[in-house]
Amino acid sequence: MAKRLFKRKYEHKLLKRVVGVEENRMFLLAHLKKEWEAIERATKKDRRKSNLYDIAQKTGTNLGFALLGMVAVCGVLSVAAVAPNIFSAFSRFGRHRRYFDKKDLQRLMRYFRARKYLKVAKNDGGMQITLTDLGEEQVVKRTLGDLRIAPQERWDGIWRVVLFDIPERNKWAREGMRHYLKRMGFYPLQKSTFVFPYPCREEIHFLRKLYDVGHAIRYIETASIDEDANLRSFFSLS
Repeated sequence: MAKRLFKRKYEHKLLKRVVGVEENRMFLLAHLKKEWEAIERATKKDRRKSNLYDIAQKTGTNLGFALLGMVAVCGVLSVAAVAPNIFSAFSRFGRHRRYFDKKDLQRLMRYFRARKYLKVAKNDGGMQITLTDLGEEQVVKRTLGDLRIAPQERWDGIWRVVLFDIPERNKWAREGMRHYLKRMGFYPLQKSTFVFPYPCREEIHFLRKLYDVGHAIRYIETASIDEDANLRSFFSLS
């Protein structure tokens, strides 16, 4: 699942640093949980039972990661039928919930169990799912490959600026930082200067440690950037 996300040599170096360091794994899992909770809040109004099939269909190509990611966030996931051909996957006390088409869910369960990503225990009327170490590794890899920063409902008027001057001997890290910041949605103000409107200090600190070039990366918060019309347009800010 994660291999397609990592085509460059430096990305494989990062994978080793993430998978092999517990602190890095825990950061990515915590980041995934924050993303998940933001999605939960945004979609809460769409959980009417009349829309169950539509909600299940909307999962689309992210269905596999939705299932693994949800187990990672919840720890233990319960699954039960709630309507014809629709299954609900939910955490303890029902705080997190997703709906899946029955055939899609059964296909995914076979796929993930065959690869030893999940453990499944049947109970009355349904099943409980937990993540194996291999499954957690897949979630961590996917979260690293798709690292994003959720926008705020209202911009606080502060620009976040990331500058780096990484020496030639660490060219792989320089290219990696530039690529990751672009993928995370930063605006390239200059070749080694990137701008973002929403809080991202924790993510930049994580990347500093991951690339081991903290001395060469600076993070600045400022309320003013001259001629910022293009930035406001890029981020759709009023």
